[in-house]
Amino acid sequence: MKKTNHLFTAMLTLIVSTANASIVYTNIADTTLASLGTIHINFDDVGDAEFSIADQSFGGGPAEPGIIFNADAGFVMVGTPPPGTGWDVIAGISVNTPISDTSNFANNGVDGYINPFWGTTLFPSEEDAYIGATFKLGANVHYGWIRVNWNGSGILIVKDFAYENTPNTPINAGDAGTATIGISKLTDKVIVIFPNPSSDYINIKSGV
Repeated sequence: MKKTNHLFTAMLTLIVSTANASIVYTNIADTTLASLGTIHINFDDVGDAEFSIADQSFGGGPAEPGIIFNADAGFVMVGTPPPGTGWDVIAGISVNTPISDTSNFANNGVDGYINPFWGTTLFPSEEDAYIGATFKLGANVHYGWIRVNWNGSGILIVKDFAYENTPNTPINAGDAGTATIGISKLTDKVIVIFPNPSSDYINIKSGV
């Protein structure tokens, strides 16, 4: 019988994920708002989306993205418009801006808009900006953020979003908690393969 030598190498890996228990972060593939299209934002991934970002195109020119609240469920505020920007105008906020019950939320019915033709202040363009959000899950008030990139002339990209799972608790724009992903070797178990090299047979033994 022909003898064949075999050399065995074993390596086991484990993907480990840990996350902040109170901040629920959702990272999506960068999504461009299509002409007359809609992107839904479902903060807790349960039931209906809390917000929908839609191309409204009221002025007939470049797209005018609007955010529509799920008013029936109590989602009644979004954005932090600076004074004098006009009715329903949403302003982008910078990273680490606190979002809480003291934020200057717009509350004009069930919608708000990014740089509509009637606004007087442009939403930040050519850079990432955050939209502060407050909404209800059941009877509880929560705060969150949506990160977008608006080029100022019709292209809006939605990148990610997060919310504070603890009711009535502030969150900073861009705060995604401590979610990390890594690789850890399982080194507490030893696998012994013998004889190695082998000519006819092998034995496999595991132990501590």
